[in-house]
Formats: sequence, C-alpha cells, structure tokens
Amino acid sequence: MPIIEAWVTGFSGPFLYYDSRRHMPPALRAFVGFVKEQRRPA
Repeated sequence: MPIIEAWVTGFSGPFLYYDSRRHMPPALRAFVGFVKEQRRPA
C-alpha cells in the first residue's frame, strides 16, 4: 500500500545491463532467458 499516492509510478519491468553478450557467464544467460520467458504474454 503506497504511502504517497501522487509519487507512485508504473513499473515497466526489470532492466538488465551487462557489458558484453559475447562473454556472458552461463548462469547469467540462463537468468536472462528465464526473465524473458516470464515477461511473455500467456
């Protein structure tokens, strides 16, 4: 329950920043794939 309703903004979702896709560790790649799957409409 928000305390100050006027200051509440919408949340467009998680943002993941990583310096290079080419050298992404397997665990991070799996996490990114999981987050992408969760964001897809059913």
